[in-house]
Amino acid sequence: MRSGTVANLETHAVLIAKNGNHVSIDANAAPIFDESGKVTGAVLIFRDTTVPRRIEESIRQSEERLRVALKNSPVVVSNQDTELRYTWVHNSLHGFPDQSVIGKRDADLMPTVDSERWSEIKRGVIESGIGTRVEISASIDSQRRSFDLTVEPLRNPEDTIVGVTCAAIDITERKREQAATSRLAAIVESSEDAVVGKTLDGIILSWNPGAERMYGYDPDEIIGQAVSILYPPDRLDEFRQVTERLKRGESVKQHDTIRVRKDGNRIDVSVSVSLVRDGMGRVIGASSIARDITERKQLLVENARLLQELQHANMDLEQRVVQRTIELQGTNKKLQAEIAERQRANEQLRQLSAHLQSAREEERTRVAREIHDELGQVLTVVKMDLSLLERNLSESGKKNTSEDLTTQIRATTQLVDDSIQKMREIIRELRPGILDHLGLRSAIEWQAQEFQARTNIACHLETSEEEIALDLDRSTAVFRIFQETLTNIARHSQATRVDIQLEKNDHLTLKVHDNGRGITESEISNDKSFGILGMRERALIFGGEVEVHGEQGKGTLVSVRIPMEQQRD
Repeated sequence: MRSGTVANLETHAVLIAKNGNHVSIDANAAPIFDESGKVTGAVLIFRDTTVPRRIEESIRQSEERLRVALKNSPVVVSNQDTELRYTWVHNSLHGFPDQSVIGKRDADLMPTVDSERWSEIKRGVIESGIGTRVEISASIDSQRRSFDLTVEPLRNPEDTIVGVTCAAIDITERKREQAATSRLAAIVESSEDAVVGKTLDGIILSWNPGAERMYGYDPDEIIGQAVSILYPPDRLDEFRQVTERLKRGESVKQHDTIRVRKDGNRIDVSVSVSLVRDGMGRVIGASSIARDITERKQLLVENARLLQELQHANMDLEQRVVQRTIELQGTNKKLQAEIAERQRANEQLRQLSAHLQSAREEERTRVAREIHDELGQVLTVVKMDLSLLERNLSESGKKNTSEDLTTQIRATTQLVDDSIQKMREIIRELRPGILDHLGLRSAIEWQAQEFQARTNIACHLETSEEEIALDLDRSTAVFRIFQETLTNIARHSQATRVDIQLEKNDHLTLKVHDNGRGITESEISNDKSFGILGMRERALIFGGEVEVHGEQGKGTLVSVRIPMEQQRD
């Protein structure tokens, strides 16, 4: 202190005590005056602040540790007073809107039905003084979220409750994952196929009821065993190859092979093996799915015998179809000649045409069914046998003869492929199977999709969801009229869109409207418009009618109206 200074002096210092410890002190110096007011000395006052400062530093460090601990935590921590206004919030972005929540209540942050439930829980803690933990949900930013909520009473130094402290963890994704896992487990448990979980080394970890039925082992006696126990001794190389591929991160596509049951019997199976990954994408194991194909293998011999019989039957069938066609053509000529002689013969011609049309459709249906059920399946099996023979020959190591046979087998396989493709085309041309199996509505929808894919003309279908109950003859007539309409659109309309309506009440109504150039009246009335004449003849057989209207530049509308039941005179 300089001479003459009269002000008090306060300062802070850190001293070293006799025992070597650091001591924090606050020093205060006050001047001493004589009677004349002159400063004659000073009084020094020292106060030890070591303990309070240590407490303050401890609090500061505790707060810093809490801040660091919560920085990257998914936990939303908050304090609310007894009025449930937020006084402090940490990690608000993890669970609440981005705006500040200080001073707000739950009702300001979430819908009323949610805020009332949250506030009720917190008031209960304030009233009882007992903390609680609940699972609760709320709509946050227009999304429904689930939370693990812990609420504890907040007390002041006098142990009086002044609010609550809440910790909320968003568990929405965890609950979704749990639900997905439960659904997957239910699917595996109910599957008829054998689903086996295993390590990459082939140790069995899980065993569903399908595997128990197929292989005969109980889960308790098979889990922990090597999956190689299911392999025949002569196929252990296959086990090693599968294991090596899995360790390289490769799945094993579906393939036919052989496994061994607990009783020692061999079974033919179709197996695929997939890698199993955790939430981080890391491979943690593998899962194999096996299906018993023993019955399918047993049918191969029988199918080979049926192939030859089917070939002979097919030749006979073709001859009968040719002969029947010749007969039908002759009958048609006679009927056409009688039309010019008398008016009444016109009605007879229509009735006979209906009969002939039904006979042709019946014959086509039968041909399609025989080709599909017999020739198609047999040719497919032959292809499988040839492919299997090729693989066996290639693995046998007999290079000279095997290469020649392999070439022949590949050529034969190609012929089989061509036969199968041709067979499918014939079936579709003779009669679409969907008409017989799924009904008229599904057949119309299928034909529209086929037409759109083939012509790039967009098709829009409006119809009821339920199937239309219509007898087979009427369904066939409507479907053929629809096919002829689409053919005319593709050939003549220059349209880019087709709208289709299919309705039913006491009549079945089909309307097809395109946005093309529009058909003219002369084209409609032209005697050589066989397509339109054929459509009208098909409808007239069942007491129905077909109307065609066109407007230049606005397209063509074809309306078909057929009674749902046979009209009686």
